[in-house]
Amino acid sequence: MVNRLKWWGIVLLVVIFVLNGCGQNQSNLQIAKLAPAFELKDLSGNTVSLSALKGKTILINVWTTTCPPCVAEMPIFEALQQDWSQNNEVKILMIDLGESKGTVSDYIKKQKYTFSVLLDSNLDFGRTYGIRYTPSTLIIDREGILRAFIVGPFKDKNSILKTVETHLN
Repeated sequence: MVNRLKWWGIVLLVVIFVLNGCGQNQSNLQIAKLAPAFELKDLSGNTVSLSALKGKTILINVWTTTCPPCVAEMPIFEALQQDWSQNNEVKILMIDLGESKGTVSDYIKKQKYTFSVLLDSNLDFGRTYGIRYTPSTLIIDREGILRAFIVGPFKDKNSILKTVETHLN
């Protein structure tokens, strides 16, 4: 009887998991469609909006300071920031998901990162874009079209460059 109950419990969990989309993005977010508008504050309190970045390719990485894979790929994004710092066509945005300004600011200063960090303290961006796991990376083209939504860390700079190239060509 106990084994039978365990079996039905497992079946029920699998059914719930499948009906909930297997952990997939539950937002209305669609690749090859206009990316939803957003406005977030950076660490200096300035507002950054998607509409203000129209005409640029945008590479967005969603992360937290407590996510080991996020922390591991940060130097890769810093290297890209250094490479692209003079390129007015591409913008890297690092969006921290749900942490306090103090926590994020202390972390960025300690690591001496120079990329733009936005705060999603209320998780509005996370909900709008269906972010369930960190790190997640999004690529938005010059016209504001979402071209890619990648879940998981990149292993090196070349893997990011190949991903950007693949989704923009």
